[in-house]
Parts: sequence; C-alpha cells; structure tokens
Amino acid sequence: MNVIVGGPLGTILFCIAISVTPPKAVLAEVITFDMPPSGFTPVAVGGVAVDNKGNAIVTWTGGTGAHAVNALLAKPILSKLSIVTKPVKIPTVVGNQPGWRANVGMDSSGAWVISWVEYAHDLPVAIIARRYDQTGKPVRAAEVISQLKPDMRDSRQADVAVVRDGRSVVVWNDLADQNSRLAIYARRLDSSGASVGSTIRVSPPIPEAESDSVVGSEEPRVAVDTKGGFVVVWIGRLGTSNPYGIYVQRFMSDGTPLGKWQVANKGSGLPGSPDVAVGTDGRFVVVWDEAINKNIWARPFNADGTPAAEPFAVVVGHRPVVAMGADGLFVVVGTWGFATAGSSQLGGDLFKFPKEPVDSIAITPQSTNETLECRNGSAWDLGSGLARCRWQRKEG
Repeated sequence: MNVIVGGPLGTILFCIAISVTPPKAVLAEVITFDMPPSGFTPVAVGGVAVDNKGNAIVTWTGGTGAHAVNALLAKPILSKLSIVTKPVKIPTVVGNQPGWRANVGMDSSGAWVISWVEYAHDLPVAIIARRYDQTGKPVRAAEVISQLKPDMRDSRQADVAVVRDGRSVVVWNDLADQNSRLAIYARRLDSSGASVGSTIRVSPPIPEAESDSVVGSEEPRVAVDTKGGFVVVWIGRLGTSNPYGIYVQRFMSDGTPLGKWQVANKGSGLPGSPDVAVGTDGRFVVVWDEAINKNIWARPFNADGTPAAEPFAVVVGHRPVVAMGADGLFVVVGTWGFATAGSSQLGGDLFKFPKEPVDSIAITPQSTNETLECRNGSAWDLGSGLARCRWQRKEG
C-alpha cells in the first residue's frame, strides 16, 4: 500500500508517496516556486493535496501585476510529475486583493476544493471556498464561508479537508463575540461545494475573568475520515487556567462535537505549526513543533479520541505535516534540523500506529542507491525555472 503526504515548507511544496509492500520504494515529488514559469511571481506558498490515485493539486499566491490565488494541477506523483493544465487563476469574491494562505483538498475523483483568506485594503475580510472539477473548471460560484470581523491584526488562517465523496470541511479563526480574542470556527460543505448548516464554534467561549493578552486560538488545521467525521487542531490558550498548547476537538459528520476538547502536547515548549491526519478506521495523529527544544512531536489517538500513547519526539526540526494511510501507517514530514551551516534538509519518518518506527526518509540523496532527478538542472540549482524533482530509494 502507499502513504501519500503533501504540504508547504518555506518556499517548497512537496508530495511524498511511500510504498511499504515489496519491492520497497520511496518516491518524493518536490516542487519549488523560486522561479515559476510564465512570469508568475510567488508571494506565499499555499498547499498540496493528493487523492488515493496519486493525482496532485498545488496552490500558491502569485501572479504578474495584480497578484491572485492560483492553483496548479499535476499528474500522478508515482510517475514523472508533469503539468496537466495551465495555472488556474482563482478570482476574488468580496475583496479587492488576492487571497492568501490558500489550502486545498481533493476527493477520490480528482475534483478539489480550495479555501483562502480574502483581503481588502490590506485587511482580511472573508473566508472563501470554491469547488473545481478534475480539469480545473469551477463547479459552482465561490462560497463565502464567513465575513470576518474588522481587525487590524493579520493573523487569520484557513484550512480545508475533503472527504472521498466530495463533501468538505473548512476551518478558520476569527474574532469571537467577546474579549476580542481569536476563536476557531468550522463550516461544512456538500459535494457540490455549497455550505451545509450553520457555522460551528470549535474552540469554547472564554469567560471574561479568564481572558488575558495571550488567550486566543490560531493556526487551525482539519482532517476528515471516510464517513465525513472530522478532527480540528489548533494552537492557543483557552483561558488563564488552561495551558498554551495544541488543542484537539473531534466532530461527527453532521458537526456534532464528540466529547470535550483536549490538549495534545505536554510541557511548556512553545508549541506551534500543528497538523493532523485521520486514518480510514478513525484513528488519528497530531503533530507539532516546539521552539524551545526544537523537536517535531507527534501524538497518536484512538478512534474514540483517547490518547494511544504519550507525545513522542520524531526528529529535531520544524514545520511538520502528517498523512495517514490504511493499517495504521503514518508519515511525518518536516524540515529536519535548522537552516544553519547547511544543516537543514527535507525529510520524514514512517511509523506504524501508535509509534513504531518503520523507515526514515532524507530527501537529499545519501547513498549510491538513492537518486534525485529534476526537470531543470540539479536538485538545488533552481535558476532555470520551476523545478520538479523526483527522489527514489531502491531497497532489497
């Protein structure tokens, strides 16, 4: 079977597919937007999504002149990566500036849903989502998920996850009704991309007596299971009596909360950059990094939401993403080390649930049985345009 993961790391977007059945092989597609084609200038890296066939969709903010959110379709990543359409410009809806922090999810048919934060006069004004088919054509008009409350802080984020049948969930943060603190919200969409039901408050209300300058919620991420249930993670502090940490809340497919929120991490290591992946059986894994100990951490949870193990350190690094396949296999990918003296590299680790190590991946070739092929020059000589690289390790 394969485990597939994709996500942004700095100015790099990547897709990794890991085959754990003989003959064993690991393929990684690395896409960098240092010098994109056709005059598109990148402004902010977005996200990557893949379906169970290996088709990929890439998003970023960029453009010539007036910037716009763009989406890029790609062929299966298990073969040579190639562009199947020209970049799709995603038009603005309620703002006069392009969307930022665009994320994307893909269903089993290859259709995809993109969500973004839209701006007007340099301020975030709305969360938008829109569904496109496999060829990059819009299925329906863009959906205004939420009009954002006026605020001078540029701290809005949005994320989207798509069920195999096309339903999706969008999460974001916005000012709560009280205390002027950021809270996490969610909205469900049907398979056509239309909103279903009302807005869901994910993070709980914070009493006035529990509010201070560091209370609030940011960096929401969402993952869905095969039936439409979803798990939301975020960083923040839910009142002065609760720690600053990585929070988790589970939901049924109709948006009903499953139990109370819980804290995934332990200690006071200044956690950040959370991500979450849900397996086909409902088990899920939460990952994050910590600024003090400089580790990427992971914590597995059973399908009923109970922790399957204590948090464990994956590797020294930052900005992790996680994907989970069948049979409890999951892969945690991030930037290993830190960008000092050339010590930083893209890599990942494969585990068997709950925390059994299976394999370790270094995207930079480490031996003669590892190869890295790029369309434009060598792996890290990217001056000739958009570089698309494939890394493979042969074993046995």
